[in-house]
Amino acid sequence: MSTDDIPADIAALSYEDARDELTAIVAKLEYPQRDVVALAGDGAFLMTIGDLPTAAEYGANILMVVHNNSTFGQTYMQQTNIYGHTFGTTFKSPNFAQYAEASGCKGIRVSDAKDLPDAMRAAQAATKTQPVLVEVMVSSENNPKL
Repeated sequence: MSTDDIPADIAALSYEDARDELTAIVAKLEYPQRDVVALAGDGAFLMTIGDLPTAAEYGANILMVVHNNSTFGQTYMQQTNIYGHTFGTTFKSPNFAQYAEASGCKGIRVSDAKDLPDAMRAAQAATKTQPVLVEVMVSSENNPKL
């Protein structure tokens, strides 16, 4: 599918995870009537975690989806494929849903895939009044081979 085939209101903001949250905040401030969703892994989100309270402060009611596998996934994959082993790529993640709540946002944690559709519907509805972070717990297995 070409990007020309994607409707203007459904488009990727950035391919680099670590900028998605900030880009989403700016997009929401520029186009407050539109739904804005950002996706990031837990490692990338940790690089910009301080932007979430900013979203709450400025009323940028984005939907931030963080997939949490307690791994710097891209680095893990690269080290595995190049060196056959990894170092410093796995970590104990904080509870991002609790962090969202502490930041003035709504936080939702999903541990079972069957709960994801309801969680996403609730999250989208909640963005009418505040930013929302959905933390999706995922396995760190099945990293692709380059």
